[in-house]
Amino acid sequence: MRKTKIHNRISRSIFTFPVCLLLAALLWWWPQMAYSHDYAVSLVLVLLMSLVLLETGNRNQLYRVQTRMLPSVWLFAAAFIPYLHPFHYALLATLFLAASYYMIFRTYQVVEPVFLVFYTFLMLSLGSLFVPHMLLLVPFYLWYLIVFMRTFSIRVLFAALMGTLLPFWFWLGWILLREDTTALLAWWARLVNINMGGVGAFLHPAPPMYAFYLVAFLAVWMSAYYVRHSFDDKIQTRMFFYVFIFQSLLLLVYGVLVDATTALPMLLLSVSPLVAHYFALRNTWLSLIVFILTLLSFLVINL
Repeated sequence: MRKTKIHNRISRSIFTFPVCLLLAALLWWWPQMAYSHDYAVSLVLVLLMSLVLLETGNRNQLYRVQTRMLPSVWLFAAAFIPYLHPFHYALLATLFLAASYYMIFRTYQVVEPVFLVFYTFLMLSLGSLFVPHMLLLVPFYLWYLIVFMRTFSIRVLFAALMGTLLPFWFWLGWILLREDTTALLAWWARLVNINMGGVGAFLHPAPPMYAFYLVAFLAVWMSAYYVRHSFDDKIQTRMFFYVFIFQSLLLLVYGVLVDATTALPMLLLSVSPLVAHYFALRNTWLSLIVFILTLLSFLVINL
């Protein structure tokens, strides 16, 4: 085996996660240099997502070494991206997306995991109340169940449909009670009116787009790396990381074509496991260079 390099040692250190927690707490109010409830709510959401990622990594043994790099990558990147610090409804959708990853991985090769599938699609549906286009991930999640999780049946399909429809069933009841369809019509308009406004923003860069460029580069680089070296992992782990790769690519396309601001936190969440895998297990000089350049890039974004 090659000698571990500094990024490998950082990734496997027990101090990495606490340091990233401290960085997030210190840098969260950096852009405005003053406390606000708006920023505090987003910080709480980011911390909750780090806990979900921590449990996802531990429960599924995503890495062949002892590491807490997964939540550390998420916290570090979120701390150094100022555009994630004010509250944005996409952060709520991202929290539900993180929960859906945790739930769908628990279905791996389980016979008739109807309750787990129900909760997986319930998380997606709840997230779509804040980002309507999350509903478009439903058919892809069904495909993940068939191809990657290898657990699918008619009962599983109905559980997925029930989980998807349940929030809208209660929302429709509330609308009928209030006799006011304004919110539902606005939600529907956001869902069906998919414009290509993101293309213009992507081609004409502005400071908020730089963070998206960086995360998009990491998504492409880390996905290509993992596909090439995926057979170093056991089959179950590969299936989980293939889900992250597909999700990263889907969200990257959504960000480029439609709305990079909304896609950014969800894309960062999906690519964080791939970044953690690369820095924790890849011990080449190229990976060290990528590690240093990534750190410097996040530092520049925060200036």
